[in-house]
Amino acid sequence: MRWAFRVARYALITADADAEVGIFDGTSFRYGEDDMAAFKGEYAANTVWVTPRGRSGGGAALTDSRNVENLTHPVHHLINSRMSSDFSIVSAFNHALQSDLDIPMPIAAIFALSEMIAQSKAETTSELMESIKMASEEVKASLANPIPATAGLELFMRFVTTKNWAGGDFEAHKQNLIHAALEFANNTVPNCRERITHLLMPFIKDDSVILTHGYSRVVMQVLLSAAKVHGKRMSVYVTESRPTGQGLQTYKRLREEGIPCTVVLDSAVAYLMHRVDMCLLGGEAVVESGGIFNAVGSYQIGIIAKAAKKPVFAVAESFKFLRLFPLSQYDVPITARHLPLPTSEESYEAPEDNRMTPAMEAMNPLIDYTLPELLTFIVSDVGILTPSGVSDALLAVYGDN
Repeated sequence: MRWAFRVARYALITADADAEVGIFDGTSFRYGEDDMAAFKGEYAANTVWVTPRGRSGGGAALTDSRNVENLTHPVHHLINSRMSSDFSIVSAFNHALQSDLDIPMPIAAIFALSEMIAQSKAETTSELMESIKMASEEVKASLANPIPATAGLELFMRFVTTKNWAGGDFEAHKQNLIHAALEFANNTVPNCRERITHLLMPFIKDDSVILTHGYSRVVMQVLLSAAKVHGKRMSVYVTESRPTGQGLQTYKRLREEGIPCTVVLDSAVAYLMHRVDMCLLGGEAVVESGGIFNAVGSYQIGIIAKAAKKPVFAVAESFKFLRLFPLSQYDVPITARHLPLPTSEESYEAPEDNRMTPAMEAMNPLIDYTLPELLTFIVSDVGILTPSGVSDALLAVYGDN
């Protein structure tokens, strides 16, 4: 799976061995052969097409007068395209998320910052870094839960600092940064998830009973691959995952795929834990301590599983690794929804239907922090890690800065 994404004044051309291409004028899309056929019909007027040599329909067709060089070379190229003069990093970030529901927040952050570089008038590395820092803070300030995006923003910052400018044309340097960032973003997600799925398969035995929580794209890929590709027999308990109810989304998808699945109350986890063979959790972020941030309720699953001596596997792509060392639940860096202490001035009236009101729900957290000692393994594209191994993985990326 790959994404093509508009970058301000530029349009991205992909001419590699994996995919036909897509280029667009103000349109983001996920593409494969079927997607390309549909896209050609809908957007032909403003589209540049590239087909690598050696594939059916080889050669390249250009539907407008712009010049493109080296169309068959396996790299990304940038060409001029129309753009809006009033650029907003928050709008670019939100557009990336809305363009495809399968795009994780860290990758959307990389897309948005790539677009920002294309818009930037910076003439030196220090000016560019300062604009990236300001844009990153703006994105984080716009989010009630900035944790997932922060991982991508910091990774992008590290990437830019390691790409030294050797002098010369700084605009060309910025374009090279965009090339590399978009290639990373386009290739990383599918490769990471395939690697995680491969690593986790030996732990899923026939007739396994698995407990999962909320909705995780990586967990879904693991479960679907286990059942559909590897033919493993299994059944799944999925928590309701209040207050978002995302567990119901997992339930619906698994039922559609014919995988035996039951929704359970969040408060019933201890009741059924003795039936479970393994717990499988996604993660919004994996932090330096080896713990994870995930949908609220993950922490209690970890506590109960440890008491019942059941293994807990957290699955997350390495671009979700975050340089953060929380010591408690209240070190979660979010701007809202920290559950306050009760006071005598509580203004919410008790509901008559025995259900929490929206105002009551709004006081409760959406994520929690699962301590590293509650996790058996963290399965990522960089390997099967013990929680203590996360800091080594982060050190390999960021050094000791």
